[in-house]
Amino acid sequence: MCFYLIEHDESLYSSDHLVALFKSAYQKLHPDSLKVRSLTCNREKAAKIVQNVIGSEGERRIILKMKSSIFSLLIDESTDITSTKLLSVVIRSVSDDFQVTYEFACLLEVTDCSAKGLYQAIRKWFIDREVPYTKNVISIGADNASVMVGEKESVAALFQK
Repeated sequence: MCFYLIEHDESLYSSDHLVALFKSAYQKLHPDSLKVRSLTCNREKAAKIVQNVIGSEGERRIILKMKSSIFSLLIDESTDITSTKLLSVVIRSVSDDFQVTYEFACLLEVTDCSAKGLYQAIRKWFIDREVPYTKNVISIGADNASVMVGEKESVAALFQK
C-alpha cells in the first residue's frame, strides 16, 4: 500500500482512508478472515515505511548501480522556505536495455555553498557509500552558476582534478 502511494504520487494522508477501504472490500470477499481486522497503517506508519524500507532499498539499488557502472551527475543547489540550503543529486545512466534513466540519489543539507563546500559534501556522500566516483562519474550537469561550472574554481573543475 505504501509503495502504491509513492508510485502514484499520492499523499501519505491517504493511507488512513486506504486501510479502511481495503478492510471493507476484503471483508466482503472473506468475511471470516481475522488477519485483515488487525491491519493498520496510518500516515505516520506509512511515512516510516516509505523512509526506512522503500527509501533504504531504493538508495541501496542506486548505490549498487553507481559502484558498478559509469554515470553522469546532475546537481543543483537550492534554499528552502526555512533558509536551509540543500543540494539535490540525480544520476543519469544507461540501463541494461539501453534506456537513459534519471534517478534521485540524495538531497544533502549543506552549510558551505562555495564550490569547495559543495564538492566536499558530494565527495563525502560518495566516500561514505564506497562509490568509486573518481572512476565512475563521467560528466556533471548543473545550472550555469559559476560555482557549479566555472573554469577555475567550480564543482565541475574540482571533479576534474
